[in-house]
Amino acid sequence: MTILPRKLTFGLFLLMGITCRPMSAECIVPLATVVQTADDDALSVAKQEALNLLENLTQEGTAPGCYTKEDRETFRNAIESATTTEEVADAVKAYKAAVQGVRISDDENEYWYYIISGPSMAYCQNAAIYDLTAKNGEQLKWNDMAPDAHCMWKFVNGSNGRLRIVNRATSRYIKNPGTLGAKVTSEANRILATSFNLESLGEQRAFLIRESSSKNPVHADQNGVIVAWRTVTVGSASAWHFDPVSQEDLDALNPDNDTWELVWADEFDVDGPVNSENWTFEKGFVRNSEPQWYQENNAVCKDGNLVITARKERVRNPKYDATSSDWKLNREYAEYTSSSIITQNKRDLLYGRMEVRAKIPVSSGAWPAIWCKGYPNISGSWPACGEVDILEFYQKSIFANVAWSDATGGSQWRTVKTPFTHFTGMDSKWADKYHVWRMDWDSLSIRLYLDDELLNVTSLERTVQPVGNFCKSANPFKHPMFILLNLALRSPDGIDESYLPMSYYVDYVRFYQKKDNSTGISELQADREDAWLVNIPGNPPCIDINAFDGTVSIQVYCMSGSQMRSDRVLAEQAFYSLNGLPKGIYIISATDGNVRRSARIVIN
Repeated sequence: MTILPRKLTFGLFLLMGITCRPMSAECIVPLATVVQTADDDALSVAKQEALNLLENLTQEGTAPGCYTKEDRETFRNAIESATTTEEVADAVKAYKAAVQGVRISDDENEYWYYIISGPSMAYCQNAAIYDLTAKNGEQLKWNDMAPDAHCMWKFVNGSNGRLRIVNRATSRYIKNPGTLGAKVTSEANRILATSFNLESLGEQRAFLIRESSSKNPVHADQNGVIVAWRTVTVGSASAWHFDPVSQEDLDALNPDNDTWELVWADEFDVDGPVNSENWTFEKGFVRNSEPQWYQENNAVCKDGNLVITARKERVRNPKYDATSSDWKLNREYAEYTSSSIITQNKRDLLYGRMEVRAKIPVSSGAWPAIWCKGYPNISGSWPACGEVDILEFYQKSIFANVAWSDATGGSQWRTVKTPFTHFTGMDSKWADKYHVWRMDWDSLSIRLYLDDELLNVTSLERTVQPVGNFCKSANPFKHPMFILLNLALRSPDGIDESYLPMSYYVDYVRFYQKKDNSTGISELQADREDAWLVNIPGNPPCIDINAFDGTVSIQVYCMSGSQMRSDRVLAEQAFYSLNGLPKGIYIISATDGNVRRSARIVIN
């Protein structure tokens, strides 16, 4: 700061037209008072920031990134007793240094989830590092966190006190090539794996995982996991926190064979038409401006398979209107035919495991699919009703997708696209064989697999949608869905007609549920002794509530989504009557706080 001479200062005031008048004694504030007030304000702000760090940005515990109760109390006392900003700064520094770090353990069950901390990074919300690779040396991926061995990691000794990181499912290590922008991969050889240093960022339980020589951090890029030189702050996708894997999660990795029970299946083992008790046909032009005309003739059960065939075949559109702007009406002819079968209003799923064994066509233009959708009357029109693509094949890739709605009716997607070469690189005869597509669905997540290889995990915390004019439910994946099997054709890919007719073979569709929470997916099942939805001859439909304990909460919804009933009854009453409900289709949900059962019923 430059101090001007008194005379020069006075002269400047005169030039500026400012008259200097003597100040009264009351107007004079001692400089020491001004300085003291500023110091007090700065100290108050520093203490408030330190308390915010203590109360909101850090937490107590023993997991990495947490602080012990004793360290937190010491920090609080230091903040309260500090008389200068320097003392507060020293206390903050000491507190951050006391963070619980990772530990090397011989406990075979001590594993951790590596979760991206960056809250502003929408693409990595709830995401964790996975080793989803089928072979050594492929890039690591991120996906929503779920109890799966592919995202469970263990710290082991590296060189010079540094850490190496090994995966529970694959026993491979993280290898970071240290080159900016390079892919982080898996490595089977421990000696060749990378040693890392972990650097605490002091809040939000966040650490940087730094390659020990280059110091560049591991970063969650939208396309995978890479080495980065940027975004090393707490809110970035280079910041990770570590959550311990619970014993419950470990136990869930190896469930007993008796954990699941088959509640419904179609084995397609009777030659002839598709079973109309399970399936209905979509007809005509249906979606996506696709060129094929859906009809019943193109699906048949033969030799233990459902066979859906796409053909080069001209069909006239009976609803043709040359003046219409609707693509379903202004096409006079369809040049191709195929089939699409669905279980809508016949068989529903709500939480469980679905498996489909199939052999798919992979020529240019082929678009086979295995997917599920929710009911528009319950959750809203697409995409608010929700969609799960267990399989889509096009663009020479396998897709595993989950879709739901935003507030405007636009679609939000969690899509995983895996190049077809990933599979043919392991088996050149892949396309000639049957494969098993699987969906595991519970109240926390949807997990999609191909031949037991995990492709997509979507947390249901992500799929919340705003209830309003468009969305009727807050989360479409907490309501029943139905199944669709179809073979479409994709004009954008270029339809190779030399492969027509082409066929899609489905060996079976099976749906399992946990025995302690089995809901079934069918209508009233009077022929099953253990059915919790029963129909007593001469009486209205009832719910058998003997399967519950204590007080049972029961809700009944019609297919428009409106709640028809809400009652609380004692399980010891044995039955809850549905007497008085008009004819129609209803969703019944019952819970005692421990077990929840839901199903669709038809009252005739």
